Amino acid sequence: MKKKYAIMCILLILLKVNVANTYPISCETSWKYTIVIDASHGLAINVSALKTGIENITALIEREYNITIDVWVFKDGRINKTALSGVNIWLIPPLNGSIFYKTFEINALKWFLEEGGILIISSSAYISYNPHPNPLVLNDILRGLELETKVRFYHYEGIGDTLYDSINGLVNGCIINITTNLMSEELRNYLNKSLIIRSSSIEILVPSEFLVINAPPTAFSLNGNLSVSYGNFSVFAMNKTRSGGAIVLLGFAEVLTNETSPLGVPWLKLGDNLQFIKNLLIDLLQVKQRTKPQILGLTFPLYLIYFALGAILLVLSVIELRQKPKKIPRRRT
Repeated sequence: MKKKYAIMCILLILLKVNVANTYPISCETSWKYTIVIDASHGLAINVSALKTGIENITALIEREYNITIDVWVFKDGRINKTALSGVNIWLIPPLNGSIFYKTFEINALKWFLEEGGILIISSSAYISYNPHPNPLVLNDILRGLELETKVRFYHYEGIGDTLYDSINGLVNGCIINITTNLMSEELRNYLNKSLIIRSSSIEILVPSEFLVINAPPTAFSLNGNLSVSYGNFSVFAMNKTRSGGAIVLLGFAEVLTNETSPLGVPWLKLGDNLQFIKNLLIDLLQVKQRTKPQILGLTFPLYLIYFALGAILLVLSVIELRQKPKKIPRRRT
């Protein structure tokens, strides 16, 4: 009887071990990310609307992937390694040109990229805000990051531009439609059909190094001095290699806000705008790779075999205990 009990115990232990290691367990870890909006250098955008818009996007990602994304506004005015430590994405919004970045601040951003950080530098159409966005400040950052020979925001004497498309655009041509055929192939799965945006233009001098989104071929640039130029314009650029961190140039920062467009609909609800920004953040933060479920242990059929053996042995042992007569001690005479 003792042997049977021993066998039963061993089988039950094996059963317990294999149940734990066989059942598909989702090993999604509760990851925490931080996005910081730099509001310390003369904004040309409503920072509250920007923060709210980004929080609306990150809330969707949090629910879908069981993660936490904090969105903070930085107003201290001194960007250094301490301020950048623990940050995943540092977002520079459209600036009005009143405050340029100090050399030590640009060096800190360069260190941030080298450590694998994500830097989003965003501009906006010249007509979007007053005071108007001044891309010269943003290009000064790019110059300090040693990217001036590769990509920059359009500016003429410190004045930015607005892209128009009088043929296919909306609202007098200042709202343009960006379809998937205007994007690098790697970006096309970010959306279903198209972006509907108002944007400034980006000049990409070495296109092979960047994933890009181009303006329609019918678009033209109109700067603040009403000077018109034609050519190939881009509205988005992201470096292909991420070994030194990711840098993103965005010409349509309005889409990140919860502000209402001239069409009477919030920018995020136009076209695939929300889907695009959501997928961009997921890609930049590598959320999918870090929350991939894992299946551990033995195969499912073997688990059933152990379960059945343990259950059968347990039942048989109980029956035997009930049926076996008890020993009655002999009375002494």
